[in-house]
Amino acid sequence: MGLAVPEVSIAMRSGDSTPQERRAIVSRTPDILVTTPESLYLMLTSKARTVLDTVQTVILDEVHAVAGTKRGAHLALSLERLDDRLETPPQRIGLSATVNPVDEAAAFLGGSGPSRSPKRAAGRHSTSRSWSRQAAWVTAAARQTPQSPIHRSLPALSPASRQQCSGWRSARPVKPVA
Repeated sequence: MGLAVPEVSIAMRSGDSTPQERRAIVSRTPDILVTTPESLYLMLTSKARTVLDTVQTVILDEVHAVAGTKRGAHLALSLERLDDRLETPPQRIGLSATVNPVDEAAAFLGGSGPSRSPKRAAGRHSTSRSWSRQAAWVTAAARQTPQSPIHRSLPALSPASRQQCSGWRSARPVKPVA
């Protein structure tokens, strides 16, 4: 098509970020910022909040792990504060393979009750009802005991593992495994 591929800058802000990394985020706003709920809160309460002025989308991975927890309440408050900062609230996308019930996670993600930003439109959710079949097996070269360190059985295990995996090109076998 003749279009140039844009360069996408990515930064990570967490409790482990060095002062130099935090300053770099402020001086060169990344296209994608990966952060924790705690670091989002800290950014909203510091000079770094200007970095968040261009946020269009917030993706929450493993939303089930924070919904309904103290950490999740803290995150929900930070997301509402982010909404209040912006003229148009960012789209919120929640990801989870194991969330249940979906409606409660969607309510958490979209904000609810009197604290919900009046600028935020009602959300919707979708779920995938299809599950792929997975196969798992355990191969052991020898019976392990506390006196037999694992490094002694690895040489015996390696040829069998190599043979087992040799017909695979991805996470699924190319040919049936006997």
